Amino acid sequence: MKTTRKIISLLLALCMIAAVGTVGIVPAAADTTYVTYAQDTIQGSNILHCFDWSYNNIKAALPEIARAGYTAVQTSPVQRPKDYNASWTDGVNQWWKLYQPLGLSIAGSGQSWIGSSSELTALCTEADKYNIKIVVDIVANHLANNGTDGGTYSYINNDVESGLKHSEYYHTNNTRTNDDSRYNITQYHLGMPDLNTGNSTVQTKTLNLLKACIDCGVDGFRFDAAKHIELPTDNSSFASQFWPTVINGAKTYAEEMGVEEPFFYGEILGAAGPNFSISNYTAYMAVTDNQTGDRALDKAFWSAADELADDTYLKGASAEDSVLWVESHDTYMGNSGSAWVTNTKDITSEVLNRAWAIVGARADSTALFFARPNVKMGAASSDTNWYSTEVAEVNKFKNHFVGTSEYLS
Repeated sequence: MKTTRKIISLLLALCMIAAVGTVGIVPAAADTTYVTYAQDTIQGSNILHCFDWSYNNIKAALPEIARAGYTAVQTSPVQRPKDYNASWTDGVNQWWKLYQPLGLSIAGSGQSWIGSSSELTALCTEADKYNIKIVVDIVANHLANNGTDGGTYSYINNDVESGLKHSEYYHTNNTRTNDDSRYNITQYHLGMPDLNTGNSTVQTKTLNLLKACIDCGVDGFRFDAAKHIELPTDNSSFASQFWPTVINGAKTYAEEMGVEEPFFYGEILGAAGPNFSISNYTAYMAVTDNQTGDRALDKAFWSAADELADDTYLKGASAEDSVLWVESHDTYMGNSGSAWVTNTKDITSEVLNRAWAIVGARADSTALFFARPNVKMGAASSDTNWYSTEVAEVNKFKNHFVGTSEYLS
């Protein structure tokens, strides 16, 4: 009977790919009545990316998030951002400041558009009632610059935490990063002071940030610019113990605190280096497979159903170690798309949902649905597609058949 249900559901998903109908919006509820559709673990589930939402606005949306079948939500970076001012709410021009943090600690009260540690704790506590997990974004590759493009200590923002104002905590090469070699990827900079992640103090401070998040009730971590942080398997001239120190340390701390092992994934856009096996990263965390999601969006746009059903993972990681999307904050706010379209802002919900019918239903992999942001920093998304009938039913389909195999045709 279960096999029959899966075949029927697959046919329904393919119908969605062929022609997505009018978006059915779930009306906002005045009470907290809900049905829990979530999976038990983040790995293999669907995550709602609440990009630029405050913790309080995520908390208010938890009933809708639960009804839409998401297992987890992902927040913007938890650290104190550059140039925070409560009156500067222009999300179109301010969002990138969240990715230029002023330290390796959770923002305090009145220090971020996203919220404070106490508000994060309140979100995690409320999310537990809905069986919704909380994944937070961590920026550990670099800190905020002083308004000038540069990767060394001399470019550091004046407001960076005093404990991180030491030159030995930063790389000394002031060359812009490129993908020509692992050295260039991990030791050059992105336009901001590049943390010396091989330094034991930097590693400890990053681990302490994760521990503080676990204390708040956080269930998972996304590492921004993960491919730009070296591994123990890199050349001995620049290899480091950053990842085992931080990730294994967080796992041990979670065990000591009696909570579940966190979920970890790293942002790996494109290749991580010439002739470089992604297994070097998946030994520690899942990785983003942007090419596979971008391919699905491309084929959905051109209604190429035969190619949309391609089940290969282009990054080379297993399904269990892959995080997919059809749209991300980098493709919506920027131009990082790897297929024919570099920016997804003009892609319609109909096309996004066709691609999500495959990407969001894949067996064993984790998928991220991007809630297109409000123009106001901290506000909940003004785009309602994230809880449309089409998107929610894909999420529930995936949750219902968790643990079963897939066949795309």
